[in-house]
Amino acid sequence: MMKNQLIKFSRLLIIALSMFVVNSCQQCIEGEGEVTTETVNVESFAKLIADVDATVVLMKGEPAVTIEAQQNIRAAISVTIKSNKLTVKSTSCFKPNTPVKITIYSRIFEEIDLKGNVNLTSVNLITAKELTIRSKGASTLKLDVFVNDIDVKLEDNSQLTISGNCQNADLTLKNNAAFEGAGFNTFKMDLELTGSGSATVNAFKNLNVRLNGSGEILYSGDPQLDAKIDGTGRITKVN
Repeated sequence: MMKNQLIKFSRLLIIALSMFVVNSCQQCIEGEGEVTTETVNVESFAKLIADVDATVVLMKGEPAVTIEAQQNIRAAISVTIKSNKLTVKSTSCFKPNTPVKITIYSRIFEEIDLKGNVNLTSVNLITAKELTIRSKGASTLKLDVFVNDIDVKLEDNSQLTISGNCQNADLTLKNNAAFEGAGFNTFKMDLELTGSGSATVNAFKNLNVRLNGSGEILYSGDPQLDAKIDGTGRITKVN
């Protein structure tokens, strides 16, 4: 009898310790101290990965990263660069008392990959032959671009507001993603929307659409439209 009780107690103790370890790992760092500004000089890069709960500002200039955050929050943000790709990410969960702002300088941006909850804006016009944009989670992007080709993949609750010009655009939206491109002039666009998301686009020559689910697409311009709909989604011309 005593042996069975000891075994039962040991099992309960192991479960309790496991729950304690899990909860400890999930605890977030609370922001402490004054806001500091630190600039990290880096080598040249053209690709960016951001996985951090912060406001990220892109600016044209010599390669560098400036981080404005409380001291203990700054310690939880890593900046690394490898194979022409800059990665800025949080090494642990944090709850700042003051919003974190990260300004990223580069001569050119050719690839932007966001994860989590990033609020990203570009101060300068982004010019490139090819531009790739990826976003998962609840990130928001606001960009002004001038490119030949653009490849965009948005998932979950990602939102992209974009203006400018391009020749060829390839857009893929999943779940509840949103693309606002009324001020983004394209000649040819391929658009695949799956889920309940939305897209506002402007195409002059060709617009190829694959709509699966309950999403909504608004388009302007006078393109030749090739559309296939599977579900209750809608495609509407707005001009």
